Amino acid sequence: AQLAITLNKMQSALDVMMKERETLLAGVAHDLRTPLSRMRLALELEGAGKNELIDGLRDDAIEMGAVMEQFIELSRLNLEVEEAWVEGDINALVQEIAAKYRRVGIHLTLNLTEGLPSVQQKPLALARLLNNLIDNAYRHGNGMVTVKTYLTAGQVAIAVVNPDPGTGENTGLMLALSQGPSSGAAGLGLSIVRRFAEVHAATLRETIAGGERTYTLI
Repeated sequence: AQLAITLNKMQSALDVMMKERETLLAGVAHDLRTPLSRMRLALELEGAGKNELIDGLRDDAIEMGAVMEQFIELSRLNLEVEEAWVEGDINALVQEIAAKYRRVGIHLTLNLTEGLPSVQQKPLALARLLNNLIDNAYRHGNGMVTVKTYLTAGQVAIAVVNPDPGTGENTGLMLALSQGPSSGAAGLGLSIVRRFAEVHAATLRETIAGGERTYTLI
């Protein structure tokens, strides 16, 4: 009984620590947004393409902004992890995601298998996982991304496919996997993908074949 009480206290302490860490991450990211916005505005006022230094600083500011956004996403992980389970259609979720990308001028190619069984899912968490994979594939695939759904060994699978650059170098998800969770923006994005994959008891893998890189969630 005493051991159970002690373990419960430890769990409560860990929960408090995690929430404090998430609050700290969100606060730091939010506070850095303002000076970063001022920096980007100042660079814009200096004029586009004026010299290499300004162009380089502008790129750095954009990259810092992306890191801040991922810190904010990481700080909200538990909100999606604690989301209620629902039984739903994966194809419908993918189509909703594709419609949102289409509104900002990014057209995903969809190859969806009809008649897939409904699956237990946390829609918001799963959508964020797919958004991270799609964003990653878009950046490293020359803007060409295909999302597929199909059935394999009785399980529903989702695949995000982008052209392989053919450089022989790891890019995208594999680069993040090799760098680990402490590697910066890629690591943060990977933390989100890993966490949501674990929540859905799913396996995430990357393969290269036929000039394509495929990120498959089963």
